[in-house]
Amino acid sequence: MAPHASIMYSYSNPFPSAGSLLLLIGPTVTFDREESNKVLGFLDSGGMVFLADDFGSGNTLLENLNVSVRFSGQPISDLYFYSKQPIFPLVSNFAPDAITKNLTLLVMNRPSYLEVTNSTLVTVLARSSPFSFDDYSGNGELSPNETTQSYPVLASTHLGKGRLILVSNAGIFTNDMIGFFNNTIFFNNILNVAAGNIVFDVSHIKRALLTDQRVAFRADVDSLLMALQSGVVRAAVTVGVILTFTAIFLSRARLNRSRSLARNQAYIVNCLAMRRGHSLD
Repeated sequence: MAPHASIMYSYSNPFPSAGSLLLLIGPTVTFDREESNKVLGFLDSGGMVFLADDFGSGNTLLENLNVSVRFSGQPISDLYFYSKQPIFPLVSNFAPDAITKNLTLLVMNRPSYLEVTNSTLVTVLARSSPFSFDDYSGNGELSPNETTQSYPVLASTHLGKGRLILVSNAGIFTNDMIGFFNNTIFFNNILNVAAGNIVFDVSHIKRALLTDQRVAFRADVDSLLMALQSGVVRAAVTVGVILTFTAIFLSRARLNRSRSLARNQAYIVNCLAMRRGHSLD
């Protein structure tokens, strides 16, 4: 059975069950201690968390989880292995894993890199090319104070029975990037590792105007749907639907009858006129 996908609007709602996949892509709202403890409990019970970030708020979760890896917050570019511009580096160095299955080339969009402080606890699954550099100036050009080296961009670590997977670029999953090279395969690999439900966390993304009103409207609709599950309400709705369609049917029948009478009258008038030697057409 295919896993069910849903959206998490708030951490006050019930957390997904063990074995589910929690997707955190480009968080811009920090994680407080209570939220981080819920994520930790989810991981301890066997859940899987995928966190894609570069310059956002992902480190607040990593700090609260006390794991040995952080997002650097520094952009990297590549001198030779890139698509169109150095700020879109290509990644081809992968370690064997279900997440990296069938991957030969990923393209990133202004990524940062991962700072791993304990390689015995954190497994690096992908690295940039040896010609990538910490692009302090952000112009995609190698400055005198910048050197080239390979950087970790994909890694994972285990917490309890669960697994935390990190990639140092949220832009890789945008509409503009997902279709290039193996980016789609990469995202499908992430979804395929989910043994249970897939949950998208949008509670840590800054919301646009009117989002609260939309959420309130959604809650009203959900309440209505719950009410429709009542036998009495369902019966009333059924009767209403029957009466509505009956009215529509009778209205159309009257309209068709009127049109038929009009056509018959026109036909009779035309026939009489032809008998007199001229047609009204």
